[in-house]
Amino acid sequence: MKVLYILSYLSKNGGVQSVVNNYYNNLSKDIEVDFLTLLPGDEEFEQELEKKGSKVYHIGGSKEKNLFIFLKEIKKFFREHHDYDILHNHQTNLDLFYLKEAKKWKIPVRIMHAHNTNCDISKLRMKILKLTSKRYANYYFACSEEAGKFMFGKNIINNKRFYVINNAIDVEKYEYNEEIRNKVQNQIKMNDNFVVGNVSRMTEIKNHKFLIEIFNEILKITNNAKLLLVGDGPLKEELIEKVKILQIEDKVVFYGTTNKVHEVLQAMDVFILPSLFEGVPVTIVEAAASGIKYVISDTIDSHLKENELELKLNLNLSAKEWADKIIEFSMKYQRKKQKELLVASKFDIKKETEKLEEIYVRALEGKKDNEK
Repeated sequence: MKVLYILSYLSKNGGVQSVVNNYYNNLSKDIEVDFLTLLPGDEEFEQELEKKGSKVYHIGGSKEKNLFIFLKEIKKFFREHHDYDILHNHQTNLDLFYLKEAKKWKIPVRIMHAHNTNCDISKLRMKILKLTSKRYANYYFACSEEAGKFMFGKNIINNKRFYVINNAIDVEKYEYNEEIRNKVQNQIKMNDNFVVGNVSRMTEIKNHKFLIEIFNEILKITNNAKLLLVGDGPLKEELIEKVKILQIEDKVVFYGTTNKVHEVLQAMDVFILPSLFEGVPVTIVEAAASGIKYVISDTIDSHLKENELELKLNLNLSAKEWADKIIEFSMKYQRKKQKELLVASKFDIKKETEKLEEIYVRALEGKKDNEK
């Protein structure tokens, strides 16, 4: 079976990228996976994928600067590479163009995968993309029913070709480990601190500016706190400047990106994600697996079963109100392993990959039967 994954770019980190990587690393060797991206990604990571037998392709041109070149490159790609059984598209803003060509070249299974419950493009553009993309896909995936309804309409959950594919992780890899916690805290010099953490791309959606305001209020309650920001993104310089204005540079660490998120999470005491909107953020699943208490905006649904780790707060509350509730919620907590919670919530990557493979096989067999 030959599968083509389409993403914006390839990286070891990032929400969608992490989800795709987790499934890719657990797929059967009988499934051959290649990648098509709009942008060049982590070159070292792309080389790793190629060593594993995957091909990595990039679409030339920029959709914003030269749509003509962009479309021309897509047509050229599928004209030369249309021997795939399955196209699995993770780039929802541009599904239309990829799916249309895939259908033209008779790729039998064409999957449109929704990873969010909102978008950062215009409502009109999103509406057009939704309507037109659905014409060319024949299977519909989403990280949750909410994301599916947002992308495909509220009736999609009754469609036999709609599946929820959970943002699963390697649960054992993220399990709480006291030895790793001490090692990482030593490295970042936070042994005796109350460590507030966040792992996410630095964009408007993730709401880092509000997070820094919350942390500034936490400092007024406990001066022993430190903020550990893991990730990168277009707003990084603005965030560094905000920290300087608040004069808390010595309390905030911009850690950058890492392929050892599972270790860095061990060093944290509470995880905060005040996003404006999300699908099912994989970082929350990872945080829960490592046994950290996490505080999220009520725009987010972790889809974890009811547990003692989670606190939801409204974004209309002030930074001080968030800080007060975070301190009250996270202090005096005895951290422990959470494997049972993750498995019960269907976030174990081994079990979820088996489900995905079964869907691939049934979808492909169904299309072949229809062609007889």
